Amino acid sequence: CHSKSIPLMAAAPLSMGLLTHSSPPPWHPAPEALKDACKKASYIAKSYHVDLPTLALLFALVHGRISCTLLGMSNKEEVDVALKVVKRIGKVVYFEDDDFKERQDNTTGRSDEQEDKGETAAEMGIQMQAALGDVLTSDEKTVLGILLDGRKGPFAKVCLSSNYEWDGMDEADKFWLTVSGGIRSDKAKCEAAEQMKRKT
Repeated sequence: CHSKSIPLMAAAPLSMGLLTHSSPPPWHPAPEALKDACKKASYIAKSYHVDLPTLALLFALVHGRISCTLLGMSNKEEVDVALKVVKRIGKVVYFEDDDFKERQDNTTGRSDEQEDKGETAAEMGIQMQAALGDVLTSDEKTVLGILLDGRKGPFAKVCLSSNYEWDGMDEADKFWLTVSGGIRSDKAKCEAAEQMKRKT
């Protein structure tokens, strides 16, 4: 996208409640290993008196390739927190990941690929921390360093196992099947295509 000047949009920087101090909703589609890692991250942040959602937002908003980040807010307090985060960022030198992406691409096909994933993720984390510079408090820097530790951090095993992904469209389809009158998105697309054919 970047090479073709197509802007990127990110959504759910708090990962639908995972990167908060509360438990995610019971329907959350994340694998249990990721939910556990996020609970550990919350515990670590709390032990340093760091607000995990604030740290996650700061981290997400500093990425220079992301033109727009969508954040769901359910009350005035959450809006106020988001505004404070944006004000803190100010004139940050945004992190651009050309070097990181090139190194990541070069690791594929190597026998120690899992180790490389941890190293390249750690490199990206270091670059993101540098981009945040003076924006983070001392405790936030410490917590972010712990969370991004590719060998001992709470996400290390999850990242190495690639057990952190889920298919958002599949999850949406499952949700709509539970709603009265709900319809699967692929079925809806087929029906819409058939209606278009009939009109022409």
